[in-house]
Amino acid sequence: MERTRESAEKCRGSSPRKTAKVAETREGEQVDRLSSLPDSVLIQILALLPTRDAVKTLMIPSLGRLWDQTFILDFDWCAAHRCSQKLCNDGPFEEQFGRFVAFVDRTVMLHRSPRVFKFRLKINCSADYLQDRNLPRDPEEDEEADNRTQLMELLDSWLESAIQRNVEIFDLDFIACGFPGFFNRYVLPPSVLRSNSLVEMRVASCSLKFYPQSCMKALKCLYLEDIILTDDLIESILSTCPVLETLSLKDCYGFSRVSCESQMLKMVIVSPDILSEWKIEVAGPYITSLSISGWIERMSLGNLPSLHDATIDICNQFCCVPDDYLLVKKVFEKLHHAKVLTVHDLPILCLVLKTKLNKWHLPGVANLLRNSPSLETLDLHIFKGELPQTPVRDSWLIWYKFDEDNYWTAKDHSFSCLRTGLKTVKLSGDVMKDTVLQFVQFLLGKSLVLEELIIFIGTKDRSIKDGELKKYKEKVFHFPVASHKAVVRFR
Repeated sequence: MERTRESAEKCRGSSPRKTAKVAETREGEQVDRLSSLPDSVLIQILALLPTRDAVKTLMIPSLGRLWDQTFILDFDWCAAHRCSQKLCNDGPFEEQFGRFVAFVDRTVMLHRSPRVFKFRLKINCSADYLQDRNLPRDPEEDEEADNRTQLMELLDSWLESAIQRNVEIFDLDFIACGFPGFFNRYVLPPSVLRSNSLVEMRVASCSLKFYPQSCMKALKCLYLEDIILTDDLIESILSTCPVLETLSLKDCYGFSRVSCESQMLKMVIVSPDILSEWKIEVAGPYITSLSISGWIERMSLGNLPSLHDATIDICNQFCCVPDDYLLVKKVFEKLHHAKVLTVHDLPILCLVLKTKLNKWHLPGVANLLRNSPSLETLDLHIFKGELPQTPVRDSWLIWYKFDEDNYWTAKDHSFSCLRTGLKTVKLSGDVMKDTVLQFVQFLLGKSLVLEELIIFIGTKDRSIKDGELKKYKEKVFHFPVASHKAVVRFR
């Protein structure tokens, strides 16, 4: 790529920025208020623009001399093309990618600020773009391999340029809108891992190799995503970052523990990847904040005596394997001493449940209500039957030592949705069961804003005798009601 500084100087222009007139102007006359702003303010404005827009000010004589004094460089491949485009073997697409790379390279070269506060790069280095040089190839593949080598060298030079200007924040995503691959990933250069200026670093989809001379003395926050790690590599990270306060490992795999004795590390965020084949243990005497999500049944919590707050997200990924329930339960048990425990809850307005509502299901229903603080409508359909649908294990039985006939009254069930949200309850199916009747009594007595409770009996259900139905209704109508607006209807 030929670099011509002369053309850049022409684009930037040499005219000084005109000073705005302070005299009053005639009505309707346009005033250039932007040019009247101090250079320091204009530089701040340019820093807030995407680099692809900020660099265009080189064409404006009054602003061109200011752009290279901005302290933020932001390059986003996803913003430069349509992510739905074909990923490879597409001539126009490859040309567009080449133009983006050339733009980044040219911009980094033209930017002369002695300081870079933040360098953000989002680019695709996946195998869809860049082929493995060690495999047999035809001439076209040889050209692709050469392109890969050239891109790797350019990436090194861009990062090195930022390091030389004491960059404080790196935000590097080497997959962008592509698909993660296991091989031939871009390797972060050693100079990055020796930086004394980096305070925060976010890295996704690359390879890390720590060397004996690696040391990031100022790094406080490290966020890694989709990176192959080992236990030794985790230890190297923790030992070479003496002031590290926050460590986030999202969709990373290949390691089995995060254990740190440093008094500085306070927050750990772990989201195990589906490829994690073994348990991941987290331990640290000074960790005060812990957040885990994803495949949390693969988590194991060790010594965490200083833990203050913990967050768990099990909504999106959870394998319905019998043993996994016990594994998740152990995770919760390890967090019993945390002062603040947040279980990921969605703003659920309507909850539809289909269950047998027997002894095995009562704790689950209670947990759903507890974690649905915004609930307004509960639609519960009860199947017939009493036995659990999965084989009973002895290890489960110890957790079900309670009297199902008094489950809702024996314990102090406090649900915020019953105090402020739940307005409508619909019950259908096998509603004549004793557990359903007890649940109805509980809801009527605790739901402060309940407006309507509808019980669908079904006129075609011949198993229900008229005498039984009459007694059932009498019991329901005699239950204490907490809400003065509550109306009970049978249909």
